[in-house]
Amino acid sequence: NINPQQMESDTDSDSEVEERTETTKDHSRRHADISDLIKVSDVKRAFSEVSVDPLRGASDEQLMHVMGANQEWYQHAKDICNVTNLLPPGGLEQLLKLKSSELPKDSQLQCVKDPKRASNYVQAHAYPTQGMIAVPHKPCLLCPDPIGPYEAILRVIVFHPIKKRRDQEFLVLGSQCLTELRDKIQCSKDYFSGEDCSEDPNTCNLQTLEKGPIKPSKSAFFFISNTFYNDMRHPDSIDNSKRFINMVKDMIDTSPRLDHFRPADMASTKFEDIVLRLGYPYLYCHHGNCEHLVIFSDIRMPNVLDSRRRADYPLLTSIWHGKTRRCKVCNLLAPTWVTYDDELAPQCPCFYCNDCFRKLHYTTEGRKVCEFKAFPYHTELCK
Repeated sequence: NINPQQMESDTDSDSEVEERTETTKDHSRRHADISDLIKVSDVKRAFSEVSVDPLRGASDEQLMHVMGANQEWYQHAKDICNVTNLLPPGGLEQLLKLKSSELPKDSQLQCVKDPKRASNYVQAHAYPTQGMIAVPHKPCLLCPDPIGPYEAILRVIVFHPIKKRRDQEFLVLGSQCLTELRDKIQCSKDYFSGEDCSEDPNTCNLQTLEKGPIKPSKSAFFFISNTFYNDMRHPDSIDNSKRFINMVKDMIDTSPRLDHFRPADMASTKFEDIVLRLGYPYLYCHHGNCEHLVIFSDIRMPNVLDSRRRADYPLLTSIWHGKTRRCKVCNLLAPTWVTYDDELAPQCPCFYCNDCFRKLHYTTEGRKVCEFKAFPYHTELCK
């Protein structure tokens, strides 16, 4: 939960204010994996101002004319600049077989001079990818509603609310609204009704779980750069950001910087309208207390591997796929029920497939054989 008392100290002296100012200026040096504040619209504008290389696709005669070179000199330069000269005599296969001890000792590249240190740096600054699998998709290059050539594409990482591991990864367009990403984020809590079905399991239709969320959250917000972007599309939506803003109203006198919090409408805010830091953890909250860390890891232009169809975005590129649970009785099928306070279970919670659950916990007449609580279990999203 957001705790304003942990964000700011009770009092701010002039020396502390000056120290924080210097700290902000030195932010990029001390936190290399977190960028300075970036406005996505400014990045998009910079993309559009990038000049196209006028010599792209030029013939040899045109390049010779621009360089003012004769045929012999031009051919010599072309041979020297050939990318194949970057490979060892054995080609790419030989390069991949090279050991660190066989690398040239006189190289000035840091990754060659100290490959172990370079490898450790990459691992220390990379987000953990264990358990993540790529979601295959076929890029659409010709479509009726294509994205623009200078569209900003943001990579968004959504974390698990409890285990704090990376759960999903998306590509979103700068011209899309925050609600479009909010509708694509999957969470197991959307599939949890919270109703005990142990008295009559037939009251819960397990097939509805495969069709989509049975209890989607009507209220949600993103907390990005001191702004609460609330989803108020549903008539019963609640502005959950009010309780946080009201909490700090009485603290403004002692900590003026807390006065920067403000609400905004998620449905009318595009990603290109927000200001953010790459690599900085922000918050997505739904169901009142289900909190996901959200990190924007990259902003770039579209490339040849990206789909040009606007309807494909936000595009789910990878998702957590950890160890698949199995029924605790047959150890073969995926579970569809989870029980709590179960007298017949070896652990709590315990997971069962539909057949084992009914045969173990109910008589032929459908009566419970012991006391327990049972809830439907969605396999793909509750790992």
